[in-house]
Amino acid sequence: MNGKNDLDCSVHCLLCSFATWHRLQERGLVSVSRWNEVQGSAHGAWKQKYRPRFSLLHYGFFDKPSASSLLGQGKYAKVFARGDQAYKVITLKRPCVWELLRCNLKELAFFHSFRHPHLLAVKRSQLVMTHGVMRQIIHEMPLARNTLGDVLYQQRLSNAAVWVKVMRGVASGLQALHARGVLHGDLKPDNVLLFADWESRITDFSLSTFEAKDPTLSPGTLFWRAPACALHRPCGTAADVWAWGVMLLDTMCGCYALYEIFRVRSVTDCFSAWLDLMGPPPQAWVDTHAAPGASPYADALRAWHQDVSQAQEVPDLEARLGPYVRLPLEPAQRRQAWELLRGCLTWEPDQRWTMAQVLAHPLLAFAETKKPSPPPLPPTSLVWGAPAQPAPSPELKAQVTWTTPAEKKQVEEHVLLHARGLTEQDQKEEEEEEEGEVPRWFVHESACLVKRVKQILDERQASYHMDRLVRYCVMVWAFLWLGYDPPSQEVSFSSVVFHVFGLLEFQLFVPVEEIETF
Repeated sequence: MNGKNDLDCSVHCLLCSFATWHRLQERGLVSVSRWNEVQGSAHGAWKQKYRPRFSLLHYGFFDKPSASSLLGQGKYAKVFARGDQAYKVITLKRPCVWELLRCNLKELAFFHSFRHPHLLAVKRSQLVMTHGVMRQIIHEMPLARNTLGDVLYQQRLSNAAVWVKVMRGVASGLQALHARGVLHGDLKPDNVLLFADWESRITDFSLSTFEAKDPTLSPGTLFWRAPACALHRPCGTAADVWAWGVMLLDTMCGCYALYEIFRVRSVTDCFSAWLDLMGPPPQAWVDTHAAPGASPYADALRAWHQDVSQAQEVPDLEARLGPYVRLPLEPAQRRQAWELLRGCLTWEPDQRWTMAQVLAHPLLAFAETKKPSPPPLPPTSLVWGAPAQPAPSPELKAQVTWTTPAEKKQVEEHVLLHARGLTEQDQKEEEEEEEGEVPRWFVHESACLVKRVKQILDERQASYHMDRLVRYCVMVWAFLWLGYDPPSQEVSFSSVVFHVFGLLEFQLFVPVEEIETF
């Protein structure tokens, strides 16, 4: 390893070590200026003489929790309570399932890329690696008092002012996401956390994506999934508007409406529920979604449409669902609620209201007449949650400074070369982009990523090889956005991800401001 640069030495060290990453830091092996300066010299005097120039900003802050502190768990993650903090521990399946890792890395980056009072912001995160393999992702976050799903289950949402405040908070968080072009992808009551004074925050970004980069994604949980998403068709931010509308109905009825009222258990069961909510679909919508091969449910959709084509055009939502409403609402509020539902629940996504229109609706401007009581604690919670904190300001941003036009062009050409290599395209093709090649946005964003990492390394006076740095950044960005799966022999990929994410403090998705000094 003698003579290698700092970046490559750190990647190799983490890859080959048989100790956990934080023990490597304790020994000084991942915060050094030269590998050959470290061997056998990790004592205090050496640390004082050689200040760390290249360090990964993670520390072992989470010990193994006790079973009594468990708040909840899913297939791959568990949430624990400790004091006024909660810890989400995601265990990565071995052998590595790339799609699972991709979703969790996107969530990690999204968690650290937003500053908004109605989006959950984690305090810090940690990537845990052993034997050169990524094992866990841990997030430390404020401890909520409850989830909206638990409140519905306990039937404790009985105040109109509280209802308006919660739904307005969720709509505000969605509007912030949509303004950045982000689709949440899995909005549901269980992913809305409630803090003191009924402040709501959206969490769980594992299925989130940028609408412009991944328009074919069909995310969501069945009961809150928009029709196009349920039929595996391209979705956009309008899918979140649909989910918010269904959540509005859930909170009015005090239950999961599609499950309890419409008895939905599968995608085909959704057809009759959609008919009651919106009436029969337009013929153009059916032709698009029921075309042969358009979706796995095309045949069932065509058969169902033939049976219901004579149904009423516009269903009376209040007559159909009014008896199920448990929330005490004034007549004017009920009319406004049905109006909101009709605006959010439509067959065609482009006919749905935007979240800006939702927030401007008179119902969400309803003033609180009395201070609501705090949300009830979940049965397994140990302590009260912390009060909701105001959003830090200003919003997170990253700056990239290009000194000459040649520098920017050179980095983009370098990125394109490596991207073509990863996608197994001919590296001798002409430099001009053609359809089917690497997207232009990918080249531009990867170049900005390279420049951001380069600036950090330069600030730390760490040495690196430019070609290797570009390759590392392109690998990470292609993995996140182009569906690139590292080959089985690419054993260093976990270490590469660890370094790129760590150097940027997980803020990969913050808006980038490009400064041209030429």
